Amino acid sequence: MNKIYLLKAFLVLVVLFALGWFSPLAPIDPWKLFSPKTLLNLIFAITFVQTLAVILISFLGARLGATFTGFLGGLVSSTATTASLARQSVGSQGIELSTEFLTFLSDTLAMLVEALSIALFGATDHHFKILMLFMGPIGMTGILIFRQARQVPPVQIKTQNAELKIMPILKLTLFIVVVLTSAKIFQKNFGNAGLLVLTFVASLFEIHGSVIANLQLYDFGSIDLQFLGGLLAVSMVAAGLSKFFIVATIGSRSLTKAVARATAFLLLSLVTSGLVFSLI
Repeated sequence: MNKIYLLKAFLVLVVLFALGWFSPLAPIDPWKLFSPKTLLNLIFAITFVQTLAVILISFLGARLGATFTGFLGGLVSSTATTASLARQSVGSQGIELSTEFLTFLSDTLAMLVEALSIALFGATDHHFKILMLFMGPIGMTGILIFRQARQVPPVQIKTQNAELKIMPILKLTLFIVVVLTSAKIFQKNFGNAGLLVLTFVASLFEIHGSVIANLQLYDFGSIDLQFLGGLLAVSMVAAGLSKFFIVATIGSRSLTKAVARATAFLLLSLVTSGLVFSLI
């Protein structure tokens, strides 16, 4: 393991965390679209995920390292993890590509599990009927992870020459900022006319914020359980399409094809779960 890489990464993470902690949350741009804290947190998340991937794969091997990297990265920021993977996939092949796809699937599983946890325990009135809505996508993702893990040998990947490059991280952050800003402009133009549209737009960049917001509406009595389930389904669709869009835009063609197939399976499983949710 490259000790210089670890020291440099640690110092960068500490500085980013400190800057993000003390930065204002309120937007400072004239259009009120983006805050310094959000921007710095994005850079921190991307740097953290990339550092975590190098450490875990170095010590645990390709199979376990990729799985843990994706899951933990998904808990930090699914968008940042997906963007980081897409950027790294350019030029990848063989075991590297299989490892990146396994990390993507684990990242997706973490996103779904975290959203389910928020939905189950975030509301004052717990409805385990919501569990049925998530079981299809979570179960399908688990099956895909199991199949993909069998294609990744548990070998060590040499990381002695690992180097933390700041410029690709900044470029990646800029790309995410453009996507998020576009989504916010789209949301602002729609106003409060349609909650479904707003939920879809909000979930394009992070599913958890829209889940929490819709749970609050449910707690306030503004929507019923059936409509809440519909909003949660819309959030999952938007998050899946967003992750695919990021990979298709800046990722390799091979990873894009693999992600497209996985996204199709996940959407199909969500339709099945949605039918069960509506009937029980």
